[in-house]
Amino acid sequence: MIDARLVLLSAIAIRCICFGSIPDGMQVDEIGSAIDAWSIVNYGTDRYGWSFPVYFINYGGGQSALYTYACAAFVWAFGFSDVTVRLPALIGSILLGVFGMKIVGRVWNDRCGVSSERAQLMFAILYAVAPYCHMSARFGLDCNLLLGVSTMFLYMLIRAVDERRTTLFIASGMAGGLVLYTYAISHAVMPIFLSMTLIYLSIVRRIERRSIVAFAIPIGLIAAPLLIFHAVNAVGADTLQIGSITFNRLPSYRSGEFSLTGVPQHIWLVFKSCFAFDQIDYNTLKNFWTFYPMSAPLGLIGLVNCGAIMVGSIRDKKFDGLSLIVMWFLSMLIVGAFLSGASERPDPANTNKMNGIMFAGMFFVVSGLATVVNLFDARRRKIFLKVVAALYAAYSIAFYAFYFGSYRPTFIWGFGFEKVIELSAEQDYLPPIVIDTTFLREFDRRDEICIERRD
Repeated sequence: MIDARLVLLSAIAIRCICFGSIPDGMQVDEIGSAIDAWSIVNYGTDRYGWSFPVYFINYGGGQSALYTYACAAFVWAFGFSDVTVRLPALIGSILLGVFGMKIVGRVWNDRCGVSSERAQLMFAILYAVAPYCHMSARFGLDCNLLLGVSTMFLYMLIRAVDERRTTLFIASGMAGGLVLYTYAISHAVMPIFLSMTLIYLSIVRRIERRSIVAFAIPIGLIAAPLLIFHAVNAVGADTLQIGSITFNRLPSYRSGEFSLTGVPQHIWLVFKSCFAFDQIDYNTLKNFWTFYPMSAPLGLIGLVNCGAIMVGSIRDKKFDGLSLIVMWFLSMLIVGAFLSGASERPDPANTNKMNGIMFAGMFFVVSGLATVVNLFDARRRKIFLKVVAALYAAYSIAFYAFYFGSYRPTFIWGFGFEKVIELSAEQDYLPPIVIDTTFLREFDRRDEICIERRD
């Protein structure tokens, strides 16, 4: 049998082909991260002149900090280039592959007549060929870090509960705190998920007071700056600085993106964004979907199967790490159901907003495939697997030929890296330049970015 680790390494190698230059041009939020990272390295401030923000202003609606600071670290170490700007995205994708495989190996337990080793191989192959896993690894959209970092967090938490070690609960608490800096949606997802997890662990009698304390202290300390940031914006206070740390008041605080209306439609959009495609061509492609069309029914079968396993775990009061994957999926689904989108760009529950759900989706695809395979006898099983393998091979060849050939994203896609260098070089005094992205609201003007100075 092929070693899953070799498949994983091959997938990472493919992501490195023409890394930085494909896709051509830069996404508007990627430009924001790049210029803020350059400014942090050179001035110790963002492009608006605020020192070390907990949450960046970006174009007014804010931008999570982890990507920009990771980008700044690579810019400081290796210089300002298209590769260093996009390197955090690749690292995030590697986290998905490594810790996703680790989770599968830990929780699978030879289910559906499929060994844990074979299930890891199935996951590694899906990670290697899935369009979304490849596309999201190759450009610097800050929110995409949620997928890799949350997968690492899930692994650490599952392992901590499995082994009941205090040090592992401390590590998982730290990882959970890091998740909060990947994307603002996690600020709603994490409380829901942790509440579900606490209730579940209480039911299956797998929780101890010292474990709760060991987890809560690090995640609370790491989350504290974000709590201050939200308090500043919730009460409408002025931007606050404590030492060199800035808690910005955003011109457009995005708490209004949640709504009680349209919930059924938004739930459908969450499923569509996870297993099919959205309307944004740098996220997904309608011809290839997130994991290819044949994965969608397998994912839904796997979701039902894993949900039944979680119900059985609760009924039998026996811990099963797979249940935490289902609860993470449900937490993302609940938050996605109440997303209404920004007022100027109403696109609730698109794929990049819901990217944190993708590991669970991939796990469900593996589970669904194993469930279906287990329905056949040995002869029909071989035939079925050959057909499935041929479909994935054909789709992946077509996808890579298109991606490395004629693929050119258009949705909110700006100029190339040379222009970003020019803009960054203009920051020879403070306050730095402001980019007015008019085309965020006027999609027919995607080729224009107007530059103006702050007074």
